[in-house]
Amino acid sequence: MAGTTTGSPWILCFAVGAAVLGVEGTAIAARQPDADVFRVCCHAAAGALFVLAGVMAHHRRPGNPVGVLMTAVGAGFYAEDLQLSAAPLVHTVGELTVAGSSGFLVHLTLAYPTGRLPSTPQRILVGAAYTAMAATGLMNALFMDWPKRYPGNAPGLLLIVDSPTLVRLSVVGSQITTVVVAGLVLVIMLRRWRSARPLMRSLLMPVTAVMLAGALTSAVGTTLNVDRALHDSLLRVYDVVFIALPIGFLTGMLKLYLGRSAVGRLLKQLPPDGVTTPQLEQLLIRALHDPSLRIVMKSTAGPGDSAHAMTVPRPWSTTPLQTRPETQTAWLVHDPLLHENQHVLDAVAKAAGLALVNQDLTDQLNKQLEEVRASRARIVDAAEAERRRIQRNLHDGAQQRLVTAVMGIRLVQRKLAEGDPKALDLLESTAENLIAAHRELRELAQGLPPAVLIDFGLADAVRALAEQISLPITVRTSPPEPPRMNARIESTAYFVTAEALTNALRHANAEQVTVELTYEKDQLTVRVVDNGKGGADPTRGSGLVGLADRVAAADGEFRVHSLPGNGTVIEAFLQIENEE
Repeated sequence: MAGTTTGSPWILCFAVGAAVLGVEGTAIAARQPDADVFRVCCHAAAGALFVLAGVMAHHRRPGNPVGVLMTAVGAGFYAEDLQLSAAPLVHTVGELTVAGSSGFLVHLTLAYPTGRLPSTPQRILVGAAYTAMAATGLMNALFMDWPKRYPGNAPGLLLIVDSPTLVRLSVVGSQITTVVVAGLVLVIMLRRWRSARPLMRSLLMPVTAVMLAGALTSAVGTTLNVDRALHDSLLRVYDVVFIALPIGFLTGMLKLYLGRSAVGRLLKQLPPDGVTTPQLEQLLIRALHDPSLRIVMKSTAGPGDSAHAMTVPRPWSTTPLQTRPETQTAWLVHDPLLHENQHVLDAVAKAAGLALVNQDLTDQLNKQLEEVRASRARIVDAAEAERRRIQRNLHDGAQQRLVTAVMGIRLVQRKLAEGDPKALDLLESTAENLIAAHRELRELAQGLPPAVLIDFGLADAVRALAEQISLPITVRTSPPEPPRMNARIESTAYFVTAEALTNALRHANAEQVTVELTYEKDQLTVRVVDNGKGGADPTRGSGLVGLADRVAAADGEFRVHSLPGNGTVIEAFLQIENEE
């Protein structure tokens, strides 16, 4: 998983060297006659924590120099005690590194957490800190005779001349530089914290708090006229606070470079039954520790759109989510600091994109189920209404006429037996009633499958239907002799064709119609094309809506293409169920 890349081997060598310095420096400090065991232990702990935190940070993010800087602070902190050594070479190294951690600490503080110095003034300030660190060590080595001032110390190998004046000027200049640089660093940190977004604030909070506590302790001990006991107590407080500084740096680095935990936590918290966009947004905020994060959805306007075309006002940044482009495009709008852990951000974005796709598919499925339920309800209602219509028409129309015809025939029988000349008139009236009953029964039979469909199949039934319509109709079948199919599929295909031909004849003013019946593998395609006026709306009118419901009830797909002035194409795609 990205974000847990193993660091360079040389950082381990650097850490081992720092550990050697730590052991040597701590041993030298502990052997001093006036050594304070508590402070010696605090120094050892602070240096070890800086080195350990640096190695961990570098292991987590090798490309970020913060880990190296933390290790360098620990090594420089240990090297400062080498000036107390009785060995000339070690003592000389200690003279040169008497302020060995200060420059690295300033650099670390201003570059944290990205490892970059964002402005020229900050780069100048870091350069000044490194210069002061080197100048202080060099002045000590060249112009201060340590054995003369501190009996028992080894002589420096680089000593040119013992000059108390130059050393005093060096000390004053170093103190002034330290105060100015520390003050500017503290001001920059406070301004960064005030102007930072929530994610950066959460990273800067532990470091800024520790630095404020240390600065306050140091200022009280330096500026106020306190007794020796209080001064020593303040120094101890400062040492304890300083121990917390590497912990603050490391806490922020681990929070920023989340590694597997962010992706794993997100996947674990995704509910199995789907997640809404606001719920996913809250999960991402917790996973990436960015309270400002938002999910922005936008419908695509065309194939030329790109997720990378999404723009947001500075200082926010965006990361595209991998959703289905034919439905919608989504972005994460977040703190640019998350790009420091780009691989984890990409992995989280992919997981979030899959969650959105899954939810989108679930919503589409639910919508289709609702459409199917509504379609089936309309079919049931239509069937019930048709049954009642047929029952009412049979009772009120054909049934009454047939009863009248039967009664008339019986009356004619009696008249003929009696020789009544009005018998012929009664026969004529009875014949008219029978003709009317036949006509009404024929009208009632509309919507029922014709006998030719039941006996000979779809192709012959469509050809017979085309012959009955006063319009040039071309019927094509592929293959020429199609197989018989399930009665439900044949009936659906027949009524789609009949309704399409009726629309072409009554509404489209068509002059030519083509009917195509194509059998391919397990699918029957019914295609009716006319050259009429077009403009048919499949959502209006009971005819096309009824056809769509009928096709949907057969688990098929129904399409209408009808641009004004370009004719109409009606298509139905049905799964074939062959009759054995």
